[in-house]
Amino acid sequence: MEAAEYLRDVRRQLDLDRATLARLGGVSPSTIGRIEKLELDPTWGTFSGILEAAGFQISGTRAAPTGNPSAAVAARFVLDAVFLEEGPRCPGLLELEVPETMAEPDRVRLWWERWQRAGWLSATPTLLRLSDLVRSAVIISGPGRRAMPGVTVGDGRRWRELALRIDEAGFDYAVSENAAALESPGAGYSPIPRIYVLDPEMVASVLHLEHSAPGQGVPLIAADAPELDDPVSGHALRLTSPGQAIIDGLIDTHASYWKVFRLLKFHDLGTFP
Repeated sequence: MEAAEYLRDVRRQLDLDRATLARLGGVSPSTIGRIEKLELDPTWGTFSGILEAAGFQISGTRAAPTGNPSAAVAARFVLDAVFLEEGPRCPGLLELEVPETMAEPDRVRLWWERWQRAGWLSATPTLLRLSDLVRSAVIISGPGRRAMPGVTVGDGRRWRELALRIDEAGFDYAVSENAAALESPGAGYSPIPRIYVLDPEMVASVLHLEHSAPGQGVPLIAADAPELDDPVSGHALRLTSPGQAIIDGLIDTHASYWKVFRLLKFHDLGTFP
């Protein structure tokens, strides 16, 4: 398979034009154009650098997302910063910092740098650009985030009761959901939200929880910082940050671009141009 076909595959999956892929990869738009027109046979360094900057890798005869979770983590911090700002200007987006507890913080910073080059991350964000950023992160990190270690337990419809039991047992935890879902099942980001804990097997053992089939029970996921950082209180339960809940909900439901756009617009971001 030619380099041109891989690049077209990446652009198709991320819905990118040549100029945006070029900015992500730190090359000129003409370079992408010449490769796709078979006018330029790129060096391996140039080609692999473009793929890496887009969050993709070669997988047989197609380009596939790397699954690296750092893109989702980077997007979570962006969303949390946006929710803290008031008005259309978000100067804090250019001053984002990675918590000291994070492993490999440079990977997260690298995504912010790429997204700034692409025009998705700025002090004056737009809803469309934020949607592009979030959807890209969801696609790139989706395979890895969906494969995070954990166990599925109990009845998925009773995730609220399970969260209360975990809370009462004194375990550190966070439900990846919004507060509205605690009262109205249809208001959540995911039909059955994740519950992050430090040791899923221990929680299941102490609470005598029965294992369930994926999609039927509640996913107890091993927290890999920063899921337990900056929790939000909601009706006696501990929730993840809003950004974390949105990213998880989109990944777990394999969200389309327009679902990303509608969700961000609904989540009080409709004030952005």
